[in-house]
Amino acid sequence: MAAGHTLTAEAGAEVLREGGNAVDACIAAACMSWVTESTLTSPGGGGFLLVRESSTGRVRLHDFFIAIPGQGLARPPGEMETVDVEFDRGTSQIFRIGGASVGVPGAIAGLEAAHRAYATLPWRRLLEPAIAVAREGHVLTKPQAFLHAILDVILRRTETGREIFGPEGVRLVAGDRLVMPISPTPSSCLPTRAGPLSTAASSAVAPVTTFARRVAASHRRISPSTA
Repeated sequence: MAAGHTLTAEAGAEVLREGGNAVDACIAAACMSWVTESTLTSPGGGGFLLVRESSTGRVRLHDFFIAIPGQGLARPPGEMETVDVEFDRGTSQIFRIGGASVGVPGAIAGLEAAHRAYATLPWRRLLEPAIAVAREGHVLTKPQAFLHAILDVILRRTETGREIFGPEGVRLVAGDRLVMPISPTPSSCLPTRAGPLSTAASSAVAPVTTFARRVAASHRRISPSTA
């Protein structure tokens, strides 16, 4: 397994050791990345999944990238907020943020479609590693801390962001523990922090699959391409 964080790679490797297939491992790793690599990816994002079926040799590309919202709106779209993100003393980039910048997510719908087509392990098992790390937290690495530093103006822009990414009133740095306090909403990919892990995992499965199927039904690009 190759990933942007050790815990992400380990989540997939653990599933492989237990007899899961490559798609099982990818799903487990993706869910973990939403916790450990949250500055770069999230269930509100999208992606691609290239799958080769070992029995037939057929290769399929699943495209679940983000779709642009707003089709059929009777009113003009809202205005995006503009922030200037400084990467170093000589390099900066304008980012557009806020509600108007949000696309239609494809990640959950895409992984649900892939799970339905190829996976061998239940959602409960694939979500467990991410649930545990979200509840218990993980220590920020230096690369993570760098991203937190340059994206701080975005991460801590809202009250919720400040609670997660700066609970002590300052941004997190390398060596600090990042805990994801999860709201018990029906569409949440991860459960509340209360209760035993098995109960938490069980409560997460139905909302994830229900939400994903609804998104997939309206997300026309979920249909895989065949190479």
